[in-house]
Amino acid sequence: MRRAWLVAMLCCALPPASAPAQHRQVVIYRCTDAGGHVTLQNDVACPRGTQQRKQVVDVPPPMPTYQPREERMPAIVAAERAEVQAAINQALRIARMGGAVSLLGIPTNEAVTIERFAGDLIFKGLSLQAIIGRRIFSTWDRMLELLADGLDLRPLVSREYDGLDAFIEGMEAFDAHEALKVVFYPHGKNGDGHA
Repeated sequence: MRRAWLVAMLCCALPPASAPAQHRQVVIYRCTDAGGHVTLQNDVACPRGTQQRKQVVDVPPPMPTYQPREERMPAIVAAERAEVQAAINQALRIARMGGAVSLLGIPTNEAVTIERFAGDLIFKGLSLQAIIGRRIFSTWDRMLELLADGLDLRPLVSREYDGLDAFIEGMEAFDAHEALKVVFYPHGKNGDGHA
């Protein structure tokens, strides 16, 4: 325990290394005066009249220099079908702390209830952004960046259809709010005309 304490004191007393680490040792002097008071000194012997204990320790290598991460925009969750109250609440629920939720649609009712106002909005520090047509291209660019960073949209897809034969069925499910996102694969899911 004492050795760890001495090494910790030594680390605090040493200036930060700017050159590449090289093996170095330091002499720690534990000085006890006539009154029993203890002082620690590095590379300086104890004054006369004090009891001296000497210990040689290796200097630990310097910590790596802090490299800040590349500045990234906060987590953005886009609720494209904002007229569905459940979609807005889901977007608020899955957004990360300090993120933003972009609302792109127009609600069918004037009033929208936020189910967990404090927990999903206030305490997360979220920003709500209403998007209108003038910003549509920047939202596409933002979404492409999120997809390139690995955003997985599969959990949002409610129904998938191979081909367009079930187009009416899929759109009816969408309009009845039974499906949040409906994906049609005109040439099959693999793109080769087969399922």
